[in-house]
Amino acid sequence: VVVELSNDKKLVTSLIENGFSTKDANDPYGFVSDCYCKELDKNFGKSQNGYETIHFVAKVNGEPAGVASATIKDDFAYMNNLAVLKEFRKMGVSKAIIEKMKEILTMRGVKWGVFLTAKDGYPAQIYEKMGFTKICNGFCFLVIVIAALYQLITVYIPVL
Repeated sequence: VVVELSNDKKLVTSLIENGFSTKDANDPYGFVSDCYCKELDKNFGKSQNGYETIHFVAKVNGEPAGVASATIKDDFAYMNNLAVLKEFRKMGVSKAIIEKMKEILTMRGVKWGVFLTAKDGYPAQIYEKMGFTKICNGFCFLVIVIAALYQLITVYIPVL
């Protein structure tokens, strides 16, 4: 698995949409709304209020397999959109993406961040397998706080 930064809007949005929305009722990823995809498409590559968004694309044998995004400001990053195409799951793609994100974000001076995913969603299981520890529960979203020196903590918070 090779993970690289990507500015390819069509590739990134396609991986996000197809990684989440397989149209399989048994798929643990669930779905991503059309509204979310339209907003992503509209705001792709735009910097707002000093925030910069970067995208990580994973490839397996040269084929696009997964994606994640990080929005950065100063020493903070908000990370989301971790999605892997169904045919590439269980191959270490998510782990490779997260490791590359930690590497790149650390090089850019990020010391703190959050990962956002749907409560009980498949990515939450991946984070836990990678050593994240739950410290509290809420009712809607899982946030993973990444502290300096990779002290990883998971937190459930409500949607306001």
